Amino acid sequence: MNDRIHGEQNAAIMSLCREITTERLWQPQSDGG
Repeated sequence: MNDRIHGEQNAAIMSLCREITTERLWQPQSDGG
């Protein structure tokens, strides 16, 4: 196991979660949710 590869995967997951969270925050919550 390479710590560098694991770190890159973790960073990718973190950025992906940030993108999803940002999209949810910026989208208007008027979809009957």
